[in-house]
Amino acid sequence: MNTWDAIVIGAGPAGSLSACLLAREGLAVLLVERRAFPRRKVCGGCLNARALASLERAGLGPRVRALGAMPIHGLRVHQRGRSAVLELPPGLAVSRYA
Repeated sequence: MNTWDAIVIGAGPAGSLSACLLAREGLAVLLVERRAFPRRKVCGGCLNARALASLERAGLGPRVRALGAMPIHGLRVHQRGRSAVLELPPGLAVSRYA
């Protein structure tokens, strides 16, 4: 039987980073997720400047870029023959499979 210092529920970006940081501090961590990875999902592959800053502070910024992350500067929306471009603060998009 294992004894855990911390159990993190949800292996998304926030849960995974939390589990990583706790483990770096020497805690025995169990990260629990109900579904297998990778999984298809429309959202979740885009990282805004705030998320990137958190990953940089954790020392994970280079790993994200090594996954082939692409810069995001804007969003183009189309509907019924019309389109608009929305400028966004700099961010990165990375494949959930990566």
